Amino acid sequence: WTVPSLVLVSLLVMALFFGGIAKIIKSSGAYTGAVAIAQSHPLVISILGEPVCEGFFVTGNINTSGPTGEARLSAPINGPKGDATLHIVADKEAGQWQFDRLVLEVEATGKFFEITSHHDQDVQAAK
Repeated sequence: WTVPSLVLVSLLVMALFFGGIAKIIKSSGAYTGAVAIAQSHPLVISILGEPVCEGFFVTGNINTSGPTGEARLSAPINGPKGDATLHIVADKEAGQWQFDRLVLEVEATGKFFEITSHHDQDVQAAK
């Protein structure tokens, strides 16, 4: 019983660790701001439907030092019409996050759409 118990405890500790990291990333201004933009963006809504919801496993990194920082994240989002990944490139200056790029990668089609600029563009990239 000792070995199965150790394995179970190890898995529980890992789940808590990764869940805690995900919670920290999801509470960052870079993540919350990017998701808010995606949830209200007409192109995202037309592709995924409403409501646009957050997924769980965010990957990437955030580095901050006082009022400056950078974030490079990939966040799953979904809606009634499908699933996608929101790729986030952001920099923090003077305490404010600026989104350099927000790219929606649509799971069903493999297409990429830039949603940062005022005009939506298909940024289909070679895979």
